[in-house]
Amino acid sequence: MSVTIRALSEPNLSEVLRQADVTLTAREAKIIDYCHSMSETTWVGYNGGKLICAWGIIPPSLLSQEVYLWLHTTEAVNTSQFLFVRHSQLFVQRLLGEYSAVVGHVRVEAAGSRKWLKWLGATFSPGRNGFLNFRIEKHG
Repeated sequence: MSVTIRALSEPNLSEVLRQADVTLTAREAKIIDYCHSMSETTWVGYNGGKLICAWGIIPPSLLSQEVYLWLHTTEAVNTSQFLFVRHSQLFVQRLLGEYSAVVGHVRVEAAGSRKWLKWLGATFSPGRNGFLNFRIEKHG
């Protein structure tokens, strides 16, 4: 299988996900489109032509030393886990070359996402409303 990552230029990420047969609630679609609209860049990842994920970064300000990372995965990520983790590690390393930390939120019940974040070096702290905060920092 071949992994392809590209920047997304379409205005509605939720529509791209729907076209890939990803089912979203109205709330999820609204959150995803908001994150996409606030991101410097949104990337989509494919494995063998199948959409596996979409992600982006949102800096809180132009002068911020931290960046907010959001990610949405599809069921297809389960068959691409090793490749996905490797590409994620490289992406986070590039971010940590620019920022001192990568921060975000993850659902408490999303065991796979928490595992992926741990592989990337995340530490977790209590959040709210069923979410944990995560933080990935530069070492050294």
